[in-house]
Amino acid sequence: MRAAMAAVAAMAGMTGTIGCAHNRASEIGQGAEQLASTPDALIQMRRGGCPPGVCPVYSVSIFLDGTVAYDGQANVAVIGHRTAKLSAERLNELLSQIEAMDFLDSAEQCCVCPDATERAHLVILDYRPGAAPKTVLHDDACGLAPPTMSAIERSIDDAAGVERWTTPLVASKQ
Repeated sequence: MRAAMAAVAAMAGMTGTIGCAHNRASEIGQGAEQLASTPDALIQMRRGGCPPGVCPVYSVSIFLDGTVAYDGQANVAVIGHRTAKLSAERLNELLSQIEAMDFLDSAEQCCVCPDATERAHLVILDYRPGAAPKTVLHDDACGLAPPTMSAIERSIDDAAGVERWTTPLVASKQ
């Protein structure tokens, strides 16, 4: 637990040295590194760090019992906290996908591009299966990232149902 918190703190401290993690959004408090870590979550994803007013800034945490905790901060339909529940089957699918991509063997900064500071969209992904917690920084705009990284992020969003909180409601035309 202490190691996971130290890793996240170290990642947040390094954002000034890795170009894609530090941009205008980070400076005004809309960066993924600004979102609070939830150390008791099994899976946590924090999105943000793109140009201000453009990308959704939120975190979603998934706990071992299937509880989903969402925290919307900016550029989302729902600001604040919401909760939901995943089925055991859906949680197991996510865990299998994480294991299949060898997430624990990923480099902590596997997926960042130092030259993409203005278009960066930082995602911090934490996985804490027990004694071997892992945090990975991923710049969604970086073409060097393996496709499995974006795929697992989409799966987490889909499983947690964050679209209901991040997508603005649009009145239908009749």
